[in-house]
Amino acid sequence: MKNTIINFLTKQDEQFLLENTDLTIELLNRKLKYKEILISKVHDKPVGFLIFEYLRSHIPFIAQIWIQVDFRNKGIGQGLANYFEHLLVKNNHTMLLSSSMENNKKAQSLHRHIGFKDCGTISEITDDNTGEIFFKKNLNN
Repeated sequence: MKNTIINFLTKQDEQFLLENTDLTIELLNRKLKYKEILISKVHDKPVGFLIFEYLRSHIPFIAQIWIQVDFRNKGIGQGLANYFEHLLVKNNHTMLLSSSMENNKKAQSLHRHIGFKDCGTISEITDDNTGEIFFKKNLNN
């Protein structure tokens, strides 16, 4: 989408995250400190974010991508994922992991569309017994 800028989250945008995630202020501050949240803005207004972490201290994992309803299906989520992948390659990472709830077919389709491959499932991971599908993307292509 035109006029989209992606950067690491700053303190000035933390309210947007607090309103659109279940992150506590403590966890948000930690992720802010370690630069583990990317934010997408259109005309300088936050419209989406990507939260990541590192499994086993070194394997990048997309924990959450969220886009405001009015900006969905406009390439914002894919733009965040592509930006993150670029940062990872620049820092010599060769793989990226992500996941989706097994009942979220749209998220699964997006993962596969942008090059992720299924790599496993954990059954009954939530209170309502929904499972989670995990995806892997090789970054050394």
